[in-house]
Amino acid sequence: MIVLRNLSTTEFADYRAYFVADYAREIISNYAETPARAEAIASADMDENFPAGVPAGANELVGIDWVVDEVSTHVGYLWYTIDGPERSAFICDFYILAAQRSRGYGRLTIDLFEAQLLAAGVTRLQLRVAHDNQRALRLYQEIGFFITGHNMLKRLASQA
Repeated sequence: MIVLRNLSTTEFADYRAYFVADYAREIISNYAETPARAEAIASADMDENFPAGVPAGANELVGIDWVVDEVSTHVGYLWYTIDGPERSAFICDFYILAAQRSRGYGRLTIDLFEAQLLAAGVTRLQLRVAHDNQRALRLYQEIGFFITGHNMLKRLASQA
């Protein structure tokens, strides 16, 4: 069974290290930033949303565990926000550890998360997928998400 739970301080540090490195790679790949700039952007995002490791505003970060016969295995992380007035949730980051992939944990996590959101009166769930993350895109489409648009970027160069 999948369980969503709060992270310990040590686990938050592990998550932060993963997130900054992973997000920096995405920024480099999708926005053509330098590695140093990408890492600075990713670190600033984490610091803004989790000052001193504590969720700010509507941010929530939970660990994903697979529990069988009272034995718990950490399999990933889920960072999300819920907008109060609109009752809309947004997945900021959803990560299944590489060693735990292809076991159905992603689908089971989303199923559990959706049930929790519905019980809390949330009516919409949104997320963003990087254009080069075809594995995640397939999963999300299989479980009912649909594409609502495309993020686009054009670098402008000075004519001087």
